[in-house]
Amino acid sequence: MNDWTTADIVLLCVATYISVTTLVRLMRAHHDKVMANLKNETMQRQRLQVEQELEESKQQKQQEREKQRVNQHHSNPV
Repeated sequence: MNDWTTADIVLLCVATYISVTTLVRLMRAHHDKVMANLKNETMQRQRLQVEQELEESKQQKQQEREKQRVNQHHSNPV
């Protein structure tokens, strides 16, 4: 019925090896692509956060300057 020869078993083993190694390569490539995308997204988020913090700091400094001007104007009437 199912008489497997040595050649059949060898071919099956070779086909299995090729399939598994190909699958592993594909999975590694996909993993590398996903990790690169995550790294890029993380770097973008960090950059945006730093820019936002810088902008907030500039706004705070501007508000402090305006308060100082108002205080000086009120304390030194002409």
